[in-house]
Amino acid sequence: MVPTLRPDAFVLVDPRRQIAVDDLVVATHPEKGIEIAKRVEAITDDGVVLSSDNPAEGSDSRHFGPVAPGAIAGVITHIVSQRT
Repeated sequence: MVPTLRPDAFVLVDPRRQIAVDDLVVATHPEKGIEIAKRVEAITDDGVVLSSDNPAEGSDSRHFGPVAPGAIAGVITHIVSQRT
């Protein structure tokens, strides 16, 4: 998610907050099973469409399709620290 989030970023996540378009969220990558930070591009009948703030470098729903709402761990509410 560079430039928005650097790999060493420490963030706070609210698992109860309702997701909305343009939110930054933590989700489980559907193919790799790892946690990823992505931006919500759309919420459709097929799931949540996630996008990368750096599309040339990141994988997102263009590569793996929409994710199930249950794959969203929560909305990033604060970026506590990261190197600049």
